Amino acid sequence: MFRVKGLAFGMVLLLGLSSGLPVDAKEACEKKEGTTDHVILFVSDIHEENERNLKHLLSRFSETDIQAEYICYGGDYAKQFSKEAIEKVRQMTKEYFPNSRILMTTGNHEQIGYNPKMFCTVTEQSSPIMSVSEKGYAIYMLGAMTRQQEFSKKQIADLERFLEEQSNKVPKAPVFIVSHYPIHFYRGKSYARTTKNGKLMVELLNRYSNVVFLYGHNHTLQDDNYNVVHMPGDELEIGEDEFSGIRFAYAAMGAVRDGAGHDIYGMKVTIEHTVCCNKVIFEHVNVDAEPRDQMMICFPIVE
Repeated sequence: MFRVKGLAFGMVLLLGLSSGLPVDAKEACEKKEGTTDHVILFVSDIHEENERNLKHLLSRFSETDIQAEYICYGGDYAKQFSKEAIEKVRQMTKEYFPNSRILMTTGNHEQIGYNPKMFCTVTEQSSPIMSVSEKGYAIYMLGAMTRQQEFSKKQIADLERFLEEQSNKVPKAPVFIVSHYPIHFYRGKSYARTTKNGKLMVELLNRYSNVVFLYGHNHTLQDDNYNVVHMPGDELEIGEDEFSGIRFAYAAMGAVRDGAGHDIYGMKVTIEHTVCCNKVIFEHVNVDAEPRDQMMICFPIVE
């Protein structure tokens, strides 16, 4: 069951798969004329030997009537940096989504033998930390810059500059941050994982309540957070028994390798522009691209 915590921001609704928005919400937030929905698919943690799962996911998702504008990958394509593994992912994606743009970032496994210039060449990107700013949303590929689980101070500073620039362009357009590492602390059966400088990341993101932070990496830990979409007003455990409130949305991208133990292989996001808000609908999908429960958040429009 797709769980949600926290209702302390704008409008947050949990939607059943067979039901739509409540009638009053439909009337209050009609679709803005002249706009189209935007669909983005986020996936992470392929680990090469599980490319068959990715192929099945992309194949089934491509059979729907929805064509994603972007397919975003959150890292860990093989056991270490592999030009061939990244090329396979790109070729497979283009086969099923020839008109979608592909964005890729790095995971901790890419840091083994990492070659930034080669990564840019094979991904056809100008930078390993890629960002795009569209009319109705933005994407920032944060990735992982070290094998150690941390957000470097340079990463945080670069992200801060981007968020400031974006806020000056479109104050409440959703900004999706694709990070390999999570912010939260989690203790598995055999060991725990803490992301260094998680508190600094939360402090930055709390200044921008239109942010959606998406992560991977913890799929082998049976991490309960994979089955949760955290919303503004929630608390994250950023260190053992150390909690911090958040003003942004926070969710897992899933894991192509194993579904993270929760049958979660990817995250489909739909953005709809209404007369009163930018509506973002989250749907975790399994390996057959079948959606789980839906979650919606509205970012109020700032004129």
